[in-house]
Amino acid sequence: APKPSVEDLITSAFAADQARLVSLYAAATGTSTEPFAIGTYLPKSRAVVTAKTETLPSEIFVMFTSGESVAASLSQSGDSLAVFGFADAAKLPAAVAPTLVAAKDLKVGQTVLAIDKNGGGITGIVSKISGSEIQTSLSETPLGATAVDLSGNLVGITASGATGVFVSADTIRALLSSSAATSTAAH
Repeated sequence: APKPSVEDLITSAFAADQARLVSLYAAATGTSTEPFAIGTYLPKSRAVVTAKTETLPSEIFVMFTSGESVAASLSQSGDSLAVFGFADAAKLPAAVAPTLVAAKDLKVGQTVLAIDKNGGGITGIVSKISGSEIQTSLSETPLGATAVDLSGNLVGITASGATGVFVSADTIRALLSSSAATSTAAH
């Protein structure tokens, strides 16, 4: 089979990122209001990760791109990110699970893609990696939006108003593992 072109990689990476993009609504107000945030669905973890804000409700509805909405509860909250989990019985849509790319595996100049605040696709590069922060040339990414590499793997998530700055996927991995430890301990 011929090797996929860069264009093929970009279009499939955007499709994967878009399919995992979810809108978050406060359970108290329901889905008839504006979403309070966007987040990223992590199918393997049965979780949604988003930027942590001061007004983050603990009970939410997650609206998937299919239009289905499912209740979720805050399960783990870090300095910059929050993870919401679904009930064990919740029926969730299928989506391609992203690989979480470690910051140490990123390279300056590497192509990254994201969905901007108008729902359009934008491309950029990794410009600097410092600790758990990844600086990119991507602009206008809303809080909770993710940057992905050409394979559609998750590089980072926007958690501050700083332009082009993403919290690395390492932070997501750490939150998920502490969340899994918490839920295991609870059972």
